Amino acid sequence: MSVNIDVLKSKYPLEYFPNDTLEALADIAVTTEHNIGDVLFNIGDNDDSTVFLIRGAVFLEACDGRTASINQDHDSAKFCLSKLKPRKYTARAIQNGTRLLKIKSEMLEHFSFAWNRYPPLQG
Repeated sequence: MSVNIDVLKSKYPLEYFPNDTLEALADIAVTTEHNIGDVLFNIGDNDDSTVFLIRGAVFLEACDGRTASINQDHDSAKFCLSKLKPRKYTARAIQNGTRLLKIKSEMLEHFSFAWNRYPPLQG
């Protein structure tokens, strides 16, 4: 099942991609649903996904003890969760029905590179 492109348009940098690129990403993106206490990723994970919060709430804890909570309405939810790899945070769902959007980082980087290299002509 493909992801609705309106969901993609609500995330950075996807909001700047043209519709045909978003449609291609929608076909390869995956959503996952989680409940309270589910671990979404751990410090040190080196997975191949860029992860966005699309519904619910997440608790992030860094290796130095810093913490943050992000819900779907928070400004930070526009951006991916713990972009750096290996991951610098452990993330847990803190609301039932928390939904994540996952896109293979390699594919997102490919589309980002192409978009930055060949932006649409203005004028």
